[in-house]
Amino acid sequence: MSVLKLGYWNIRGLAQASRFMLEYTGVAYNDVLYVQAGPNAPVPFDKSEWFDVKNTLGFEFPNLPYLIDGDLKLTQSQAVMRHIARKCPEKNMFGSNDLEMCAIDTLLGEYSDKKGKMTNLQYSDGVTGAGESFIIGEGSEDMKAHLTKFSNFLGDKEWFVGGRVTVADCCMYEYLFQCFCYAERAQVSNYRIQFPLLNDFCRRFEGLSSIKAYMASERYAMATSGFNNQHAKFR
Repeated sequence: MSVLKLGYWNIRGLAQASRFMLEYTGVAYNDVLYVQAGPNAPVPFDKSEWFDVKNTLGFEFPNLPYLIDGDLKLTQSQAVMRHIARKCPEKNMFGSNDLEMCAIDTLLGEYSDKKGKMTNLQYSDGVTGAGESFIIGEGSEDMKAHLTKFSNFLGDKEWFVGGRVTVADCCMYEYLFQCFCYAERAQVSNYRIQFPLLNDFCRRFEGLSSIKAYMASERYAMATSGFNNQHAKFR
């Protein structure tokens, strides 16, 4: 079996949920990390480490994240996650029946929408200097509203769908972890206390043996220098 290559920036971004999937499933992979130059580099925020090779790797739609599995080459984060799931079908990472599959698809849609909105503000908001306006005032109420919905969906379940770890848990952990950190950075509130069910879920996820080992590893540190890239207002 070939060793997969997952390509992305050396940040959490759109690839971290896929990394969690790979670690949890035990699928062998190499984390190919591209580094954007910082503000004090000779060419500030230079992305040439990726752009110099972007169109030379044989992708039909060159982009990050990408996944290479032997002769198979694909891009788009959800396509990457679905292929990882197909590498170990016994774990049913995308659900084992229609009800689970629909619930996972719904959660992934919510994850993409909410994370995308937050990430855009983190890159573009120049008012506060770190995108915190998203969780100040009306933004705070919006974030608490959808965290409440996620908490209600989880309820007293151990995992979000089907009583076992799925791709939904990998995505939701990454999003919730960022929400908690974002609120703390903005000194708005401690969402870990406000949403104990979500905090407990995050602790369970972090306590999974494969995830715990990964988060204590050097490769985790190397791949997670920030949530966003160097030019973001909130990293």
